[in-house]
Amino acid sequence: MRHTSMLPQHTLDVEAIRYEIIDTLEVINNMEYMLKALPSVIEYYQNDANPYVKCSSIRLFSSVYKVKPEISKYIIQGLKSESEEVKKQSLFIVGYCKIKEAVKILNERLMEINTSEDERISIIYSLGEIGDISSAPFLIKSLKNEKK
Repeated sequence: MRHTSMLPQHTLDVEAIRYEIIDTLEVINNMEYMLKALPSVIEYYQNDANPYVKCSSIRLFSSVYKVKPEISKYIIQGLKSESEEVKKQSLFIVGYCKIKEAVKILNERLMEINTSEDERISIIYSLGEIGDISSAPFLIKSLKNEKK
């Protein structure tokens, strides 16, 4: 055991750096694995009606989105799902990943009369995370409708 109190403050903690490198390599290995699995996951997502499979796929899509932004089309498809679980998962992920292509759908959904309060809250969260200024009029109108 070394006595850190005797080391100057600017001394690097080699052990901490080693663990940081190992963690980074594990993330890279996981990303390589996810990218290899991606075609199969897309196939399952498109062909399996099970909401659990779709939600799990959407979570994986969110993990590879920064490397493969074209995957956003599958996340956006989830917004139109019949399954409430898949819609909720997709609503969260479009905000988390800041998918600007989803803004138009979110704006439209926010204005729909039959949108539940929970879904409306999720939409507002996602729009806030995305930060697209074109949503401002829809958000204002939605808030005015809430006050009535």
